[in-house]
Amino acid sequence: MVNRHPNPVRPDKLNDEITLNSLDVLTPLGQTRSADMLHSLRIENLALMDAVSLEFENGYTAVTGETGAGKSVLLGALALLSGSRADKTLIREGTDTCTLEAALQLTEPRDMDQMLEETGLPPSEEGQLLLRRVVSSSKASKIYVNGAMATLAQLQEIGKQWIDFH
Repeated sequence: MVNRHPNPVRPDKLNDEITLNSLDVLTPLGQTRSADMLHSLRIENLALMDAVSLEFENGYTAVTGETGAGKSVLLGALALLSGSRADKTLIREGTDTCTLEAALQLTEPRDMDQMLEETGLPPSEEGQLLLRRVVSSSKASKIYVNGAMATLAQLQEIGKQWIDFH
C-alpha cells in the first residue's frame, strides 16, 4: 500500500524509509526469484539538485550521506514518479522546469501490462517500464508512461505497483 499525504510532496518533509522492489523475494516453495527493480533514475532541476543520473544494480541498494547531501530529494523524485502531487516550488530556482525519469525492470510484466492496456497506455517493452514527469512553473505538467502521455491518476495507479513508502 502506498501511503500518500493530501498535501503536495516536499522533499524536506518526506519520511526517510522507502521500499523499492529490488530485493530477492522468497516464494511459497522456498525458492528465490528476483523482484521488479528500479534500473535507473534521472533528476533535473529538483529542489537544489541541478542534474543527476543514477544506475542501480541487482540486489539491495542503500542511499547514505551527510545532512543536505540530497537523500530527501531522491525520495521526492521517486514520490513524484509514483504519482504524488507536485508543488511548483520544488523546481530549482532560476529554472522553469523539473524533469524526472525512471526505468523499471519488471520480472513478470503481465499484470502491469494488463493494467496499462486497460487504462489506454502502451505495455512495457521486454519488461521495461519507462516513466517521465516534467513539472513546469508556467505550464501544465506532463506525464509520460512508456512514451505516451498519461494522467496523474494513471501514474498513481502505476506507482502502487512498484513502490511502497513507509
